Amino acid sequence: MTNWEEVRSIRKLSRSFVRELGVLDSRFKPQKIPLSLCHALIELDERGALSQNELAEILRVDKSAMSRVLAQLFKKAWIEIKASPEDLRKKIVILTSAGRSRVKQLHLAADSQVQAALNTLTPKECKTVIQGLSLYTSALGKCHAKPND
Repeated sequence: MTNWEEVRSIRKLSRSFVRELGVLDSRFKPQKIPLSLCHALIELDERGALSQNELAEILRVDKSAMSRVLAQLFKKAWIEIKASPEDLRKKIVILTSAGRSRVKQLHLAADSQVQAALNTLTPKECKTVIQGLSLYTSALGKCHAKPND
């Protein structure tokens, strides 16, 4: 396969992957909330308190998009936003107990979705999927780290 064919094949598979996950529906179907909110909640759960800018960098979104996500999370009482003790201009985002509860629900639904797919594969195929996704994610991350020429 030529490089061009590989590129087109990966792009096609990526589009299919996105559709199969239900991303184009803009809401994580089992939870009926936007995926951007799901990602923010999960990152806050895994990493603890983060500044608004740190969370925006992790999610690879601009500051205005992050502000909209945080406003929605705050309205649902899933986060608290506090001023940093070191710099009062800096906003720190923290999960509330309701937010942690929501994350548990998200994990249950997402784990179930992935488990159902993995159940159709052999153990060797499961490892291949993990390795392939890891390699591709790493490669994409390297591209983001390099400034465009």
